[in-house]
Amino acid sequence: MALVNVLIMGKLSNEDKMHIQILCEQGFGAETIRASYPDKNWSLSTLQTICRQVDETGSAVTHHAGSGRLKSVLLQLVVIVDAV
Repeated sequence: MALVNVLIMGKLSNEDKMHIQILCEQGFGAETIRASYPDKNWSLSTLQTICRQVDETGSAVTHHAGSGRLKSVLLQLVVIVDAV
């Protein structure tokens, strides 16, 4: 029987996101950031997503109004649940 280490990734803290944002703004790529902080175990896709968000919106933490689920979809879900 082999031992397997399983690493469960948690959510990134706002502090980590801000740190990644600063590094992205300074021109560091996702792979460079990941290599610089091996103890953080950040996934490459998460870093790429955060860097893309910084490039598109200017921030890794704040959300713009209307960026969530459409209100009409939420209302449809409520109606469907009430009908059952």
